[in-house]
Amino acid sequence: MMNANMFRMLLLIYSFSAVLALGAAPSYAQNCNVAPEVISKLVKPVIGAYNLWDTVYGEQHREERFKALDISKASTNVISVGEGYVSQGAPKTLLIAEIDRRGRPVWEKEHKVEGLLDVVGLMERDGDEGLILSNVEGKNKIRSVWIGFHDKEGNIAHTAVITDKKYNIESTDFLMAHNGQ
Repeated sequence: MMNANMFRMLLLIYSFSAVLALGAAPSYAQNCNVAPEVISKLVKPVIGAYNLWDTVYGEQHREERFKALDISKASTNVISVGEGYVSQGAPKTLLIAEIDRRGRPVWEKEHKVEGLLDVVGLMERDGDEGLILSNVEGKNKIRSVWIGFHDKEGNIAHTAVITDKKYNIESTDFLMAHNGQ
């Protein structure tokens, strides 16, 4: 009789535990708040997750490298400049793009600049124009500094080249003067 009562009690406990275990929904720990001053490892995005280089850039047989950006004076978007090429050693083209705060391109332009070596900087000025600073190489293999002036749609309005017939000139950066020039 004692074994039968103990068997019934254990059967009741096991069946109650099984019902609770099967009926409970799984729970996961979550922290949806921003934790300031935390060093963490970012998780690689899942293939198919939206980002700029999955949908617009990053074609299989083409490289794009954006080197400089500045906040547009006309809007709250970001203007970015860089270079695009098919393979190492191939001629490079100048890329200019305006990217909104969601990471989607508003517009983009590609310009052919003869002998483009690398894009150095970008500066958005008050008004409708910005400056792009690059290094170029002429037909005589002398390096020069190329400055392009672009409008608010990314079209190159005019250019200037700083060169010397004997020596290579290379730019590293440029800054706005205190008087806005």
